[in-house]
Amino acid sequence: MLEKLVHTSGRIPKHQVCVTFESPDLLPISTIAPDDAPGWDLPDMIASRAAGDAWLRAMESAILLVPSVVFGVERNVLINPAHPDFRRIDVVSIEPVRWDERLFEGHP
Repeated sequence: MLEKLVHTSGRIPKHQVCVTFESPDLLPISTIAPDDAPGWDLPDMIASRAAGDAWLRAMESAILLVPSVVFGVERNVLINPAHPDFRRIDVVSIEPVRWDERLFEGHP
């Protein structure tokens, strides 16, 4: 949710949802660490986009864990719908996102 706030300058699109998914334990998951892509956290996003594009082209996994620039101890999950293992990923739930009004201007 912090990533969404940062990337939309606080203007949240309507009808946001949180999708919870499950994948088999043996499904390969790729990971990118900040050291794997120097400049990962730069505002121009050149390094992070290049790393993500390379992962998409390589087709090594359907799931990629990437570091959150906003909160470094968290990871964001990217899913490649073109990967053959994509169909092994199950959606468990889709829930509307409720944003706390205190996050936005004009609220104490």
